Amino acid sequence: MLTHRDCVNQPGITFMNIKLVDLLLKLKDKQKKSIWICGGATIVNQALQAHTVGEITVSVMPVLVGGGIKLFDESGLGQRLKLISTRSYNGVIDLTYQMRVE
Repeated sequence: MLTHRDCVNQPGITFMNIKLVDLLLKLKDKQKKSIWICGGATIVNQALQAHTVGEITVSVMPVLVGGGIKLFDESGLGQRLKLISTRSYNGVIDLTYQMRVE
């Protein structure tokens, strides 16, 4: 788990204070398989800017919010996506997209 706090590791949970991109590259070299990340706009944008995302799932929640952090920043990194699956449960809709290589 990435954090800026001092936390004690627990069984099955390792706390790290490093950049997301550094962690992703380290895991990719070590694991040689897919990495699942759960996070908000800051995490998503860091991963997108580092071109480390192959697939993205956007969950649409049944709540209208009058403000907040944009999901995607204005970095100019336009990206075409291909819808590969949808799922609906308890009013939530998950849209899973594959990043297209142009």
